[in-house]
Amino acid sequence: MPGLNALRVENWRCHAAVEMAPGGAPWVVVAGANGAGKTSLLEAVFTAARGRSFRTPAVTDVIREGEKVARAIVRCGGDPGHLLGLEVRRNGHELRLDGEKNVGIARVAEAVPVEYISGDAHALITGSPSARRRFLDWTLFHVEPSFVAVWRGWARAHRQRNALLRAGERGSALAPWTAAVVEYGEQLSGLRERLVGQMNAALQAVAVDGPLGVPVLGFRRGWRNGELSDALARSASREIAAGRAVVGPQLDDWVLEVGGLGTRQLSRGQAKLTSLVVYRAQSVLLEAAGRKGVLLVDDLAADLDDNALRAALGVLDGAGQQVWICMLGGEARIPLPGTASRFHVEPNRVEPL
Repeated sequence: MPGLNALRVENWRCHAAVEMAPGGAPWVVVAGANGAGKTSLLEAVFTAARGRSFRTPAVTDVIREGEKVARAIVRCGGDPGHLLGLEVRRNGHELRLDGEKNVGIARVAEAVPVEYISGDAHALITGSPSARRRFLDWTLFHVEPSFVAVWRGWARAHRQRNALLRAGERGSALAPWTAAVVEYGEQLSGLRERLVGQMNAALQAVAVDGPLGVPVLGFRRGWRNGELSDALARSASREIAAGRAVVGPQLDDWVLEVGGLGTRQLSRGQAKLTSLVVYRAQSVLLEAAGRKGVLLVDDLAADLDDNALRAALGVLDGAGQQVWICMLGGEARIPLPGTASRFHVEPNRVEPL
């Protein structure tokens, strides 16, 4: 079945060599004391599938102290199944997919969609707009075939235009890059806005699981009114002063309201549960696009009382993808609404429960 069937890590943080075999179970419980290396196992899965760590900008930080190379090997079920391999050395890292070396990040991420939700899951809706843009773009990568070309076109033009602005260039030097920013930027924001509409429809589908009712998302473009070309013209003097673009898709965002409450009115627990509902809606869109992946949930119980924790598990149930949850050792036997593979983790030791 889809999901991760087996994981092996070597010289990965506190683990010299450990293996675990979830066998594709819909739930995987990774339990142990603080500092036991639970999050490191989630990090190994994520890094093998995404080419970067969620804990540090330097992937080489994962290498166990005193060692020269770390590895993560992930065997995935489904049709087709895949074998992911990651080797991290002090001078860089290499991704492998089904035995092929030096595979690009996009190919690996497309083969096995993996999403990570930290213990601070509430930050998706209460944190910075950049996190919400990444959420939209990661979803679009998997459900919208045109997204990659549009995003790359805009990113290149935006980067070149900003370089010229920093150098004090104006007028004709900016013109071709401004035209490209407008062309691709309008498309990019349009894709994001349409995705927010699709997310709202998906949220209706999972509304029964929502603790406060149905969340509603609203899209905010990175410029106020009209066409992007007009917004750039109006902001020309501000751009010159700042040495960079001050309007555009780089400022796109979305806002959320649930149960008549705005984001700032939610408690941390309410915000976390609502964020999980949003991630569940994301999984609905991925499944509709034929993309069943893996959801890694770290420190699920943080900020949640017993009732809220049960609600969180209900939200994640039936997400159409394998769900890994990190828990403290005393929570290892938490009742789950489906078949689970459970593991006890200690530094350099992983045992099935």
